[in-house]
Amino acid sequence: MDRNRCAGWLVVGTWLLMFLVASCVYDGRSDCPPGHSRVRIYFSYPSLSLSGYDGIDPSEAWRADVFVFDEEGLFVSRLSEEEIVLDGTYYMETVLPYGAYQLVSWFNLHEHYTTRPETFVAGETTLSEACIALSALDDADHVVDYPLHTLLYGSLEHVSVGADAMVFSDTGDYQPVIVPLRQDTYRLRFTLRGLDAFGTAYTLTVTDDNGCYYFDNSFAPGRELHYISSARGNARGEIEAELTVLRLDHERSPVVVLTPVEEEGQVLYESDLMELILELERTYGIRIDFSVTYRFDIVIEFTADADGSLNAEVSINGWKQIDEGGAIG
Repeated sequence: MDRNRCAGWLVVGTWLLMFLVASCVYDGRSDCPPGHSRVRIYFSYPSLSLSGYDGIDPSEAWRADVFVFDEEGLFVSRLSEEEIVLDGTYYMETVLPYGAYQLVSWFNLHEHYTTRPETFVAGETTLSEACIALSALDDADHVVDYPLHTLLYGSLEHVSVGADAMVFSDTGDYQPVIVPLRQDTYRLRFTLRGLDAFGTAYTLTVTDDNGCYYFDNSFAPGRELHYISSARGNARGEIEAELTVLRLDHERSPVVVLTPVEEEGQVLYESDLMELILELERTYGIRIDFSVTYRFDIVIEFTADADGSLNAEVSINGWKQIDEGGAIG
């Protein structure tokens, strides 16, 4: 047989395999290529609590990405869908050869976030080198002064794909897997009392170096980030500010700084947010689980001594303490 005819058969064979795989996924049929299974990927997540502090709000998820790696940690494929509705029935589908895999999912991986490397190459890109990062890290000032998209992460190791794990149904045969999700963004809502709420403008900043993550969701090295929000007075004479930051962790040291806009260099308040949380845990015998608690209401009440120095009483999600070192000027 000449080379042209061999090449022709190769093209036809490749096209036929692609057609069978596509039919297997999209037509809900069981005629997958030999040695392949249609895999249906579902997602689980902690429900939103009545307090609103704990759990994931599924309405904030609008894009889903799943990265498939083989048992050696080599990239296989990527699934992406937009305009999704995350609920108990939502799933993504792919066709995989029999074998062992690792699945990594990110939700809302768009605009504010970027992958490194930007393009994953099948058989070359490794799980150990893959990471995501805030796009703001590429800016000169490393400032985040906008509400970040809610970022969800999930992973599932040792996924064994094979005929013995298939589910048979009227809509087609498939292998179900469930990827548990957690949230990597946190909403911090600050309420400040005891300051001039109408004659002075303030800026509230949270500084941390938490903008990069490996695909096991561990912290990757990165530059220092500044999450910034304007703090504005409300009708009750309080000052309010809201920030979305990336992951909080007991081993981190995010620093909160309050400054008046018109008095450059003056710091009214500065404190290590995690030290405040750790002190609350010690005082009340509690333990905040950052894998399920993603929203924090932080109330700082300032009082002045006779010499004009400020004291601060801090409340986080209703737990109160005195921050003796935070208030400065």
